[in-house]
Amino acid sequence: MVGFTEPTRKSLALARLGRRVAEWAEKFFIWGQWMWGLLFLALGARFALIALERYGQQSPESIAGAEKKSAVPSSVHSTLRQIAKSLPKPSEDLKPTAKGGDVITATLSANLQPSRSEVLVDGESLGNTPFAGDFSCRLGDPVKIEIIAPSGATKQFTRPCSKGMITLRDGSE
Repeated sequence: MVGFTEPTRKSLALARLGRRVAEWAEKFFIWGQWMWGLLFLALGARFALIALERYGQQSPESIAGAEKKSAVPSSVHSTLRQIAKSLPKPSEDLKPTAKGGDVITATLSANLQPSRSEVLVDGESLGNTPFAGDFSCRLGDPVKIEIIAPSGATKQFTRPCSKGMITLRDGSE
């Protein structure tokens, strides 16, 4: 027999390695197909949610006009309308509810010298300068702020309680 030899150990090892690489590549591609499928499913769900939120923000008149012009069956519109009614309206969640005298959380920023001075708000110690933090107060009431230096020198400020930031810096009175 000329030209035909028995397989060597080296050629058998290469054949086994090629088979393992092929198995690994097949698993990798199957995993990749699943990941692409999940990605498209997630994107589709996100776009559906955005569409439902925007549909919920439309006025009833514009929805009725869309139903007349649309080729989508009215049963789909009624189902979407029911879903939209169950969603909270963003404007209701963001409206300020605090009225004069209500307890709110205000923010204080005190950047005064010397550093490490104690910060007191209405007699309560909140920390040391430089300070940025929250405290509670009644809307519109005066807030007494004291800055006590390590040497004992005291600076006093009075500001009305309000939403937003109360800022104290050197030179502000």
